[in-house]
Amino acid sequence: MVPEERVYLNRRDFLKMGSVAAGAALLGPAARRLAAGAEVDEVLTLPFKGDLLRRQSGELLLLGRGLLASTSQDGGRSWSRPEIVLNHGEPVRSDSHVLGLERLASGRIALAYGRMQPVNGLQRQEIFLRLSDDDGRSWSEEKSVTPLPWDDLHALHGSLIQLRSGRLLLPAYTHFAHDYVGRPRGIGHTWLPEYCATHMLLSDDEGETWEPTGALFLWKELGHGGLVSCEEPCVAETRDGRLLMLARTTNMRLLRSYSEDGGASWSLVELTDISSSNAPARLVRLPSSGDLLIVWNQATADEHRRGFGRSRLSASVSKDSGATWEHFRSLELCPGMDPRSRLVDPEPPGFVRTGESTHPGQVPDNPARGIVRASYPNVHVVDGKVWVDHDHWLTPNLWAGAEERREVCQRLHVLPVEWFYS
Repeated sequence: MVPEERVYLNRRDFLKMGSVAAGAALLGPAARRLAAGAEVDEVLTLPFKGDLLRRQSGELLLLGRGLLASTSQDGGRSWSRPEIVLNHGEPVRSDSHVLGLERLASGRIALAYGRMQPVNGLQRQEIFLRLSDDDGRSWSEEKSVTPLPWDDLHALHGSLIQLRSGRLLLPAYTHFAHDYVGRPRGIGHTWLPEYCATHMLLSDDEGETWEPTGALFLWKELGHGGLVSCEEPCVAETRDGRLLMLARTTNMRLLRSYSEDGGASWSLVELTDISSSNAPARLVRLPSSGDLLIVWNQATADEHRRGFGRSRLSASVSKDSGATWEHFRSLELCPGMDPRSRLVDPEPPGFVRTGESTHPGQVPDNPARGIVRASYPNVHVVDGKVWVDHDHWLTPNLWAGAEERREVCQRLHVLPVEWFYS
């Protein structure tokens, strides 16, 4: 039985989503022109953040946190009432985002998700996988993806992929943190000590068995600059047959590593020249060209300190397997921010604390009178178009509570592939 309160809350959030016109009013001039031109950028909303799959019938299936499911019969313009995923009449237990919803080469569908589990008196995050033979209407029994029961592994939503070899790859990461007595919490990450390292989880038998790689993190300046966190990774196959990993870190650049053996081993993690806030990026291979597309929060160190680290959602394309990037575009931009599509941070890579230049209750002096957040993107290619969805809200200041947010929705941009090359 679905808990009534849970269904009500998700339904309420669905119904209160801002209209496209209202949301467009908060964007910068360039993004506003995009939103106004539906033939270029069709801006829709999703009922919640999740991973998307197109069924054989053409129906869209969206699975989200806690394994809520919603479907659309009209290309994402309207969605069914969210319901909890059931297996043999019982809810499938999950407290994470959907870590993967992938149609495999065999035709089966793989579903990856996480759940906190008690281990030796502690709560640990374990990752599970289920398969479906009927287009996601029923599911097999779950199998643990986590190599050892005392491991604590997380993954970015929608990051499970299948390689051309048939191998399944789930880029996961460990997360270590401690709430020190007397240390102010501040806002968001980097205000309390935390550290992450990435592990690739590999399966060559459609999820029956899994093997992990060793840990990946930034060994900055070959150790002279210390160790730097590597978290929320995503992986895509390149045109030249390698794998490229991009990951989030605290040093205002995206991290990069390559694999030449299907993910079993990886090159030394390095800083790229792509300016990024401490937020995740989405990396995908465009099927029509084999080029790579990233969508991420492009920001300078100064913007990050002022609380605008997630207020510009950018896109860029690489035609050389991630060596260089071009065709920078802005999907979302908070009013008052630098309107340029490509930013080159004048500061060298280094640790930056989120919002450290702001004060509690300070309202930004910009046309929005607040801070727009557009973060945690997901990217799909549906019917030859690129779908980019992401969190979206406006908050009066960086320290405001969730109840003060406005224009809260999961925004979806439907764009022709050509838009990313213009």
